[in-house]
Amino acid sequence: MRNILMAVLVAIVGLAAAPETHVDHAGLSKLTWQLAARGSTFREMTTFEMIDTLHEMNFHHIELSPGQVLSADHADVKIDVGMPAEGLDALIAKLKSVKMDIVSFGAADFGGTEAEARKVFEFGKKLKVKTIISDPPPESLILLDKLANEYNINVALTSATTARRYVTCEIMLDAMKDRSKRIAVCADLMAWKLAGQDPIECVKKLSGHVVLVHLSDVDAEKHSVPVGAGTVDAAGAMTELKAQGFKGICCVDDDSDGQPARLAEFAKSVSAFSDMVTKLAAAP
Repeated sequence: MRNILMAVLVAIVGLAAAPETHVDHAGLSKLTWQLAARGSTFREMTTFEMIDTLHEMNFHHIELSPGQVLSADHADVKIDVGMPAEGLDALIAKLKSVKMDIVSFGAADFGGTEAEARKVFEFGKKLKVKTIISDPPPESLILLDKLANEYNINVALTSATTARRYVTCEIMLDAMKDRSKRIAVCADLMAWKLAGQDPIECVKKLSGHVVLVHLSDVDAEKHSVPVGAGTVDAAGAMTELKAQGFKGICCVDDDSDGQPARLAEFAKSVSAFSDMVTKLAAAP
């Protein structure tokens, strides 16, 4: 009944209607890239509301974020590696109903023991994720490398956390020494820019290690703006990644104040990134 009433309201007054975007799926396919949306952009929504909104926006892939409420019918369940089986089954069924999938999850906490780390990988396995994003202590990477290969799931190091363990690309490179390709990098272009790093140079230094890109932007005053409208040269970074033969996840994010503004700015970022994809796909 609730879903029917919501559908009627949307039809009558446009309530919660998703903003228009264009996505160049043909270009993405040619480049062998996947466009995903970061769940944290939709944090005031339930996970089910986010899925419906992204389905309207022609998305097929999501980066799931911990802590988001599952649905109105499961208001006491939040996205977490320890969420009840009933909630996880409901999430999987919801995704299947709109032909969407979870390609990445994070930022995840692997805990301090192998048992705790396995819970994260088991969660990822059930959702069939390709990559788990985290900032684990460097000394834990031997264990995580073993589990990443066992479960066939990447662990992508991120610099965009409060711990700031991997704030520079040089620190990431050092941490990955002697590790397999399963210990990889989430290239958060904005985080590098805010840390005084050149995102393009970071992408060059990390060649072959990047499996996922976080796409967001800020202006000179560090206010969130659509991709390509601020200080981050996303087009330059993606051009370099194409030259490297990158075949991974491109995850759009926005952190504007308030869900309505964030959704609108997110839509602009999606369209701006799609324009980049069209140009790069057409280039030799």
